[in-house]
Amino acid sequence: MQRNKIQNLTLIAFMAAILCIVGPLVLPIGMVPMSLTNMAIYLTVLLLDKKRATISVGIYLLIGFTGIPVFAGFTGGAGKLLGPTGGYLIGYLGLSWIAGEILEVTDRKWLRKKCQKKFKNLGQMMALATGTIILYLVGTLWLMMQNEMDFVSALSIGVLPFIIFDAMKIVAAVTLGNAIKKRIQLMV
Repeated sequence: MQRNKIQNLTLIAFMAAILCIVGPLVLPIGMVPMSLTNMAIYLTVLLLDKKRATISVGIYLLIGFTGIPVFAGFTGGAGKLLGPTGGYLIGYLGLSWIAGEILEVTDRKWLRKKCQKKFKNLGQMMALATGTIILYLVGTLWLMMQNEMDFVSALSIGVLPFIIFDAMKIVAAVTLGNAIKKRIQLMV
């Protein structure tokens, strides 16, 4: 029991640390920079369960909220979390919870069936894509309110430039996540 608790805390802290390392790295392409943070969250969701993944993301957000520069472009603080792109940061919680929930439900319901094993990667990709839609929705609504713009304008700034790259990140995360699970036999 104690070993399991320590293992869970270690995994949560490890994935939060990965988020803190990857989060600041960006490709500035506009008002909303492109980062690998969501790919790190995809891996977190794939390697942990929804609860532990969401806790890891929450720790990452709390670290950034305190002012430690773990957000895109080596920024941090309450101003960043409450600013125009803060909705995308907050949306990471929705991404991790929703994608994790879908993974848990589909794993219980149909992925374990022998005839459905070949669709496991597709199911994982769909779960992460659904979580990303939640992220996009929260971030877009927040951006819209913060900048007093219409939904289409906010969508064109905060979502459209990223869809293809996020799809590639989902494919890469599923491939990498499954390879990691195989190599280290991580219990999820």
